[in-house]
Amino acid sequence: MKDKIIGYTYLTVLALIVFFLLYWIAGVIAVKVSHRYTIGATKGIVSSSRGSVDVCFEFSVKGKLYRHQHGGSIDKKERVGSYFLVRYVSFFPRWSEMDFSIAVDTSVIKPPFDGWEEMPEELKKKTN
Repeated sequence: MKDKIIGYTYLTVLALIVFFLLYWIAGVIAVKVSHRYTIGATKGIVSSSRGSVDVCFEFSVKGKLYRHQHGGSIDKKERVGSYFLVRYVSFFPRWSEMDFSIAVDTSVIKPPFDGWEEMPEELKKKTN
């Protein structure tokens, strides 16, 4: 009986690991394939469980605030409080990524309530 309980425990843990791995992969693919754009603000830098550095950022879509961590390559701590382009999945904005290569001046450009379907021309110029 004890061996069955241990076996079920291992099976449950394995199933949870597979579920979270598939959830993560689905999010990565969805952000690349079916995304919208908005502007997000960097809020802080934290050490992740992997020993690397993650950037905390937040953005708003349809009046709801989303907070996320991203293992991006932000240069210095003084960039905390800066604004960058964010790609997010329209049907599940929690799946998102910040593009640290596209800094945004929020005094010049503001995102619409539900984000942009395509990257604005002013930001496209920064990718070239």
